[in-house]
Amino acid sequence: MPIQSILIDPRNGHSPAVDSATGEAQGLVVASRPLKSYRHKLWFFLNSAYGADMNQNVAFGGTPDAVYTDNSEWTMTAVTGTWDFDETSIKQGGTKSIDAVATVNNSVAQAAKGSTLTLASYTALTGYIYLTAWDTRGTRRVEVFGWNTSTGAQVGQAVNIGNYINVQTLNAWQYFVIPLSTFAFDATTIDALRFRTVSAVPGGPPDYYLDTIRFEETGSPLLYRVRPDVGTWYHVERIRITMADNWVSTLADATLPEIPYDAILGVSALTAGLLYQRIQGGEVEYSYSARQIYHWLQMPGCTMPVAIGDASNTLVSIELPFQVPEILRFEDNDELRVTVQDNMSGLLLLRMVAAGFEEVRE
Repeated sequence: MPIQSILIDPRNGHSPAVDSATGEAQGLVVASRPLKSYRHKLWFFLNSAYGADMNQNVAFGGTPDAVYTDNSEWTMTAVTGTWDFDETSIKQGGTKSIDAVATVNNSVAQAAKGSTLTLASYTALTGYIYLTAWDTRGTRRVEVFGWNTSTGAQVGQAVNIGNYINVQTLNAWQYFVIPLSTFAFDATTIDALRFRTVSAVPGGPPDYYLDTIRFEETGSPLLYRVRPDVGTWYHVERIRITMADNWVSTLADATLPEIPYDAILGVSALTAGLLYQRIQGGEVEYSYSARQIYHWLQMPGCTMPVAIGDASNTLVSIELPFQVPEILRFEDNDELRVTVQDNMSGLLLLRMVAAGFEEVRE
């Protein structure tokens, strides 16, 4: 004989009612109201100094400290693995480059300054990377990190150069800009940099070249963020990019809008690009750099819902939907970032806004 059981709410001792309407089978009375409440929200990507306006001039200046150009700057050595520091057939800025094509998992190269570098005197590490193979399965990274040759210890954390470029772009030099704050240096100086190839099955290690690496003295990339409020989750469904420029956007025969695919309206193709990053748990989960307008338009589901202009100016909007919402959790330090790394002041307007709904968790 089955044991008789009754559902009881432990908070108040209430039990659910049974409906016994005439002519109907008996059944539990259950609530049909939503379990959670949401509210529609818009979140502009914001910078602490410039608000939502991204059409700013990011330019490096001063006197940079060159780590590598022609293998005559900092002293290069192979710590582990096979490296060629005098490659001449594929080079970016000088006569040589660093060839890492033969490296395997945990191959490490060192660039030693021969003296200390005061980190507070510099703002960013910049350089170029040329990929010839990058398997997107498994784990692939090209890491760079600070080193103290006296103690034989790493300084700060390793940063994946792959998070600052487009790893699907092969056989072309890509410029990367890494703010020094990203390294979370736990010392005031370093006297060396190290580079490490990281690869886990399936697939082989990344094949790549490095060149024109230097510490920038002045200027800094501008970071724009969407971050959830305390006790909330943001469910981001789409992003809209709006830009305007002094640009006449109608072809002479009026058959198509005159909007170049390989620029951003009147601004030529960017060197570093507008860097989008999805941060989860404080780590970069996904990144993408847009240097030309087609880098957005090639994305699945992307539309250009607004394209208007007058005799001299054009405004366009590009909308990028997510197939499923990106959930940004406050307690996990999740956020969306866009970093301006080039001179965007040629545009009259550049803003990005995310749309979706907010879930209050408390």
